[in-house]
Amino acid sequence: MLTYAVYHWNYGAHAWDFYFPDLVPLIPLISSAGVFSICACTWSKTSFAVTLLRLTDGWKKWVIWYIIISMNLAMAVTSTLPFVSCTPIYRSWNPTITEGSCFDQKIIVNFDIFSAGESALGPSSRSSA
Repeated sequence: MLTYAVYHWNYGAHAWDFYFPDLVPLIPLISSAGVFSICACTWSKTSFAVTLLRLTDGWKKWVIWYIIISMNLAMAVTSTLPFVSCTPIYRSWNPTITEGSCFDQKIIVNFDIFSAGESALGPSSRSSA
């Protein structure tokens, strides 16, 4: 999706080189690409954690299970926030709509920082097993 945006709309170029008369169709494309990126990162860490489960026992196994579950839950919420942060839902993708309301952006940013920290504590960043 992002490759399409880069190739067809020059997405990522400087502001003076970027020409797209209506950015609204680009917002769901970028949000969807973000969801796929979050899923790829989370699932790769989860697959490594499952490998660690076979190498550990006792309390270490419980810690790995905690990391797997909490990381997947936090990232699931993070990946859905761009789609459910406004009412009506289509306001999330069209900033020109004034009806309805959205979550405070500080809440979303703070939760994203929390979930990134949760992901950073995941099994791929640890060297002990």
